[in-house]
Amino acid sequence: MQSPNTPSLTHLPDELLQNIVNHLEDESLIQLSMTCKRLHFFVLPIVFARANILDNNINDAACFYLHDPPFHILHALQLALFVQNIDFLGINFGYRTSMVLPYARELHKLVTCLPSVKRFYLSLSYSSSPSAPHPGWQKEVIPLLDLVVNRSCFLSSVKLQVRLWQLSPLLKA
Repeated sequence: MQSPNTPSLTHLPDELLQNIVNHLEDESLIQLSMTCKRLHFFVLPIVFARANILDNNINDAACFYLHDPPFHILHALQLALFVQNIDFLGINFGYRTSMVLPYARELHKLVTCLPSVKRFYLSLSYSSSPSAPHPGWQKEVIPLLDLVVNRSCFLSSVKLQVRLWQLSPLLKA
């Protein structure tokens, strides 16, 4: 047990705390943000800044467009006490088809926490290669879209990009 006179991490000056958290990875900062409000409001903006989410987007009516964001960003948005509403949420998965299901699950959790999402944009890529496993994006994306519609969304857009792969030189006649 810590004695009452021993300073804790939360009692450090901002400059010293900044030096400490600069050496931590985002996932560690997210965990640290769950310990107390002071650290929550101190470290989560750092996580968002590292992901190029600007401070002016984090307010009462935020707009987020995330292009291939790190996976932990969606979890951080769920936790952020200062993100109360999201007017526009856009996410582009790029060609990382293996990430569609986990991202869609995290997006579902995020949208569940929000009172409304007025505009929603989702860009998916689908590999039609016979050697690639079916990403199963419909299992998670369709319920996500249903949820978005139930969150007072008046404009939603889903863009599906199909990436075709050449089968085999042996199949050419």
